[in-house]
Amino acid sequence: MSATAGPDPDRLGGIGWLERTGGSMTRRERLGLVPAILATHRDLLISQARLLAGPRGGRVDAGGPALVPPDSALARAAQAACVAALPASLVAHSARTWWYGQLLARLDGLAVDPELAFAAALLHDVGLAAAVPGEDFTLRGARRAQQLLLEAGATPGDARAVADAIAVHTLPGAEPARDGVLGTSLQAGAMLDLIGLRADELPRPVIDGLLAQHPRGDLTQRLAAGVRAEARAVPTGRFALIRWSGFVPAVRLART
Repeated sequence: MSATAGPDPDRLGGIGWLERTGGSMTRRERLGLVPAILATHRDLLISQARLLAGPRGGRVDAGGPALVPPDSALARAAQAACVAALPASLVAHSARTWWYGQLLARLDGLAVDPELAFAAALLHDVGLAAAVPGEDFTLRGARRAQQLLLEAGATPGDARAVADAIAVHTLPGAEPARDGVLGTSLQAGAMLDLIGLRADELPRPVIDGLLAQHPRGDLTQRLAAGVRAEARAVPTGRFALIRWSGFVPAVRLART
């Protein structure tokens, strides 16, 4: 378990920025994210159009090593914390997020530590349990993750890297060079699961198998309520912007 030299924590979306601002953005910062939101909508339309076009095999390399969730004290602690904090549908979303994030990272040629990625995925939404005025939910998740990793024996650098990944995963347009592979793979996995972005790149049996193992349940309703609560709690935050951009309808229409 190790993380490479991390991205600038004080960049927009980073853990340092989040701790300093609580997740509130300036008008200029919000406007600056609009191109990334529009690009995401474009990519989603392309991805969903490919799904509608008919069966496809996907691009997962079947000849690669088997993908197995980590079994370690840290991984078990992360899973226990996730189960304790969230309803079943969000626990299942967290699990699917790890799988999808790992598979897409393989396709993109990104080397992501599976144990740190597992901790980030299982803990990325624990802050959604209850909205706090003036505080983005990712800050609560990042703090919980950092504490848990340190208690499990992770290095301070690794614990901070997971906290940063959770902090940045809701920033539209996260990219490896700026935001690190942990945050990028976490966002990619979550976006595939929630709105179907890049679902055309995975074989349908892979997605169906994960949905059978970790059913969606009332995820859409839970997420819609969480987005509304967070938008009210932090009116100039990322979830308020994401809500404005039509994120919840995209979740309802997702073909995953």
